[in-house]
Amino acid sequence: MAAITAIIFGVIFFTALARQSGDFGQALWLQPSSLFFMSLTIGVFMVVINMWLGRASAHVSNWVSVIVLAIAVAVQFYLAFHFVGIGNTDPALMRLQALNLANGSHHWFSYFAWYPHDVNLTIFLAWLIQLFHVHSAVTTGYVLNIFNFIFIDFTLIMSWRLIRRYVASSSSAMFAILAASFAPFYWFALNFYVDSVAVICPLMLVVFLNPY
Repeated sequence: MAAITAIIFGVIFFTALARQSGDFGQALWLQPSSLFFMSLTIGVFMVVINMWLGRASAHVSNWVSVIVLAIAVAVQFYLAFHFVGIGNTDPALMRLQALNLANGSHHWFSYFAWYPHDVNLTIFLAWLIQLFHVHSAVTTGYVLNIFNFIFIDFTLIMSWRLIRRYVASSSSAMFAILAASFAPFYWFALNFYVDSVAVICPLMLVVFLNPY
């Protein structure tokens, strides 16, 4: 396993050095080599934490999980009420259509003729808007942020419980650390779309098949 990891990092490293940063467009904030060394540093740091958790007691591992998840929830709470992202064309049209439906309109954008899989979630979003009596874009964004974070947190907590039950407390604590440090879990919630709701469905199959 160590040899395979070394080979993978070697390929990434030499690819990063060989390619010019312009090959990646405007998507990079740092040079590829800098990103590689930062990733390597974080990877080593995570390995050290994992080794420490492996020697820690179950009580300590559980407390690590609680503290990490509490910090993650606090960050989510801050983001939920300070950022409203409307996303690209798909989620933007879904929000606009849901607002129109909630305000009594029965006209649908032609977009949904091409992407009918977004219709059900748009109707559900319109119900949410009517339920919470929010008819402004900003307030709707706050409600959707909270809704998405609840879905994501439920998924993470159920995953954490399954890992703690079937593997070990140290593994569940490491999972909590990895999940809390995974930035897309935070930004993903700020962009209400089908993916953010569907992320919970595969795990629900596992949860319902495992009695507690």
